[in-house]
Amino acid sequence: MKSWTIRKQIGALSGVSIAFLVLVATVSGASVWKLNASFSEFKNATDRTQRLNLILEDLLEANTAATAFEHTADPSFERITLNEIEDILAESTIVDDVTAASADFAELMTKVIEQTARYKSNFEALQEIQASKLESIEALSAAGYTLQEALGALEGRASIDGQTAGLKQITVASQAFVLKRLYLERYIRTQSRTDLDTAIELRSNAVAAFERAAKLLGGARFADLTASVQTSLDSYFEMSEQVISNLSQRNQGASALMFAAGAMSNLVEGAVDAAAAHQVEIWAKNTRNAVILAVVQVVSILTALTCLFMSARRIQGYIRTDVTTVVSDMQTLATGTLDFEVSGVDRDTEFGEMARSLEVFRANAVEAKHLHEALRAK
Repeated sequence: MKSWTIRKQIGALSGVSIAFLVLVATVSGASVWKLNASFSEFKNATDRTQRLNLILEDLLEANTAATAFEHTADPSFERITLNEIEDILAESTIVDDVTAASADFAELMTKVIEQTARYKSNFEALQEIQASKLESIEALSAAGYTLQEALGALEGRASIDGQTAGLKQITVASQAFVLKRLYLERYIRTQSRTDLDTAIELRSNAVAAFERAAKLLGGARFADLTASVQTSLDSYFEMSEQVISNLSQRNQGASALMFAAGAMSNLVEGAVDAAAAHQVEIWAKNTRNAVILAVVQVVSILTALTCLFMSARRIQGYIRTDVTTVVSDMQTLATGTLDFEVSGVDRDTEFGEMARSLEVFRANAVEAKHLHEALRAK
């Protein structure tokens, strides 16, 4: 480098500067790209956690609506439950861009989807039970009205015929039947075992009273009416057993639904915990990468500045040395001293050209001096 021209040295310094600038820009670009990729993964992990929390919220709303549908059979709660289940299935099948631990998470979400399908199947079974229960309650109500009409007709004929004893038993049977209906209707609403036991006891009372009335009202005149009442009683009690059976099935269906919801909730909560832990892991990794990349950038910049500074100082030293040498030779020549060797005449630089020019000047001065001495000798 010492034999280079100043222009060449400045060009080399500029090239080195550009190379280090490109290096710093490359490192900075790579750092930005790496950080963007890391934080993009963190954002995807955050979205995954939020989506799982949304699934939990949808499950809670589905359970609330399903419980309300179980007790009221309101179609609006039925629609809400089905909509929430569809939302859960849609959110569970979303494929995100989180690569780490994706296999385990995919397996977990597959279990969530399977459990959601089981939950939906249990709710559809509950729908069928509710529909059957409503039909049974309507049939029970119709059978009750028919039984009341039959008892009323029998009671009217007994009253006309003056059958006091039989009329009294019919009245007892009718009252027991009315109370039985009230307790059964309350059992349908409250599921109280006490109400059911009371309804069963009143049924026995109504049957016993009617049997006593049938004996007291023997004869062809009451045969058709007692047969009609007996048929209505059998039909009503059959419908009562059907309603009680439907209620039992509904309770079993509701229990199965809640069990499926609990299992599904455990799976989703496990997925939330796993996603949250992975999110924390990604954040820690991103923070560590950010620190490392920042250190790399600082080191790269400091290295580039140090190299540029040292190169500039070295070039400056070369130029100062050459200038000092040329000035020293020029001062020596200016004092009249001609017997010395000009330094750097063999160098192919600007200072070499100056040294050669100074050598020519010195040589001319030496020759002029010799001529002058020769003329004086003559």
